[in-house]
Amino acid sequence: MRGQSFESGREALRDVSHAMTGEDPFEVAIVDLMMPEMDGAAVAATMRSDERMRDLAVILLTSAGHSDAVIPGVDVEIVKPVRPSHLYDMLQTVLAARGPEVDGEPHALAPNGRGARILVVDDNAANQKVALRMIERLGYRGEVAATGADAVSMLGRGHYDAVLMDCQMPEMDGYEASRQIRHNERGGRRMPIIAMTADIVAGERDRCLAAGMDDHISKPVKLHVVAAVLERWLATKEAV
Repeated sequence: MRGQSFESGREALRDVSHAMTGEDPFEVAIVDLMMPEMDGAAVAATMRSDERMRDLAVILLTSAGHSDAVIPGVDVEIVKPVRPSHLYDMLQTVLAARGPEVDGEPHALAPNGRGARILVVDDNAANQKVALRMIERLGYRGEVAATGADAVSMLGRGHYDAVLMDCQMPEMDGYEASRQIRHNERGGRRMPIIAMTADIVAGERDRCLAAGMDDHISKPVKLHVVAAVLERWLATKEAV
């Protein structure tokens, strides 16, 4: 990865917009929220409204915690102080969410299950936003549950076509949530549950399957992997 820094939001907007029309465009902008004259929220909104910078992924740095409301133009927020390992993971995640392009065109929408309702279960706000962006880009509708208990409750009240389940969550983790979901749906429709985990140790996939999950993808999740897994399970669901 290569980086370039700017001393103000206006300077960044000027140089980034120029670079986006050249041969070496930026892919990600890391913007501080608290800046004089033009703050990070204004910079992000301007980037998203400019067709030259519209596809730029924007990471917002804040010292005040995650915002309760969505900040227009921001893909993910990171609370300062920022650990290098966390920043690296977020960069990998937002770049993966952009997905591959073929002949300049975005990743094709999944042909099966278009418009399907997907529940994302993850306690990390940044991961939630990236996952929702992926799902929406693929032509699905996404909703979020921040805990395993919330996921069990939401699935009991509403209809979803598949679940992307983080395994490592406090209180009720993804394994226990999946077991509870399977218990509640006994004799009824089986919901595809796809595990999302950073663990790559031997036996992790077997542990997910034993808890009632149907498939497994590793973090940081990549758009083409999410597309393939959802396509497979939604197609299977439609065929039943």
